[in-house]
Amino acid sequence: MFTAVFLISSLVVTPQAAYADLSVFTPSTADTYIINALSNNNFGTLYVLVVVSAPQDQAHSLVKFDISSIPQGATINLAYLMLYYSSNLGTNPAGRTVTANRVTKDWVELQATWNSYKTGSPWTTPGGDYVPDGAASATVPAAYGWMTWTVTDIVKAWIQGGQPNYGFLVKFADEDQVGEVQFHTREYTYEPDLRPILKVDWTPSRPVGGVVTPVNKLQMLVPYLALAGLVGAATAAFTIRKRRRD
Repeated sequence: MFTAVFLISSLVVTPQAAYADLSVFTPSTADTYIINALSNNNFGTLYVLVVVSAPQDQAHSLVKFDISSIPQGATINLAYLMLYYSSNLGTNPAGRTVTANRVTKDWVELQATWNSYKTGSPWTTPGGDYVPDGAASATVPAAYGWMTWTVTDIVKAWIQGGQPNYGFLVKFADEDQVGEVQFHTREYTYEPDLRPILKVDWTPSRPVGGVVTPVNKLQMLVPYLALAGLVGAATAAFTIRKRRRD
């Protein structure tokens, strides 16, 4: 009887396998910065990304990763954008907030400027078109090193929401205060490990291999229920006979 009950329980309470995967994308596939003081200049070949804030001067950075290896419809659990903060040119912005935003135009690394996302195609708003909703924030540290943005909502919009992946626009949250940060780009080959990184923890939409839970567990239980009934009847008959002998 115990064996039958155990078999039934093992079918009813079936642990579900986890199929999470971690994808690390590095370096970026495209990156550059755009600055209003040189509104028609492109900086896509440089080894620095620049973010500037001041009442009259701003610079934004653009970073893009090819994440096509993650299938559409997968569940995005967590995603992190990591940029190595390498310099501030003396305008220490420690404690300031820098945001990473979802870009809405398909900018070209060697053509993007403050005025245009590619040659002959102006941004709707100079300085880059982006969605502020779902933006990720990070605080500038006191010392140089990695800055990390939790960009889960943005990557979800690409993989689960059907939005095109045009990368991130990085800027100061408050652009009226004076400050500057610089990050390494994909062209920074002196220390390759310090180039831009995107980490994505995701789960496929359907399990690949492993245990597949039956759609109708009750139907699967029928033979075991019958077995339990037979075992129960036999046990009862044996008990009655034993009592009569006693």
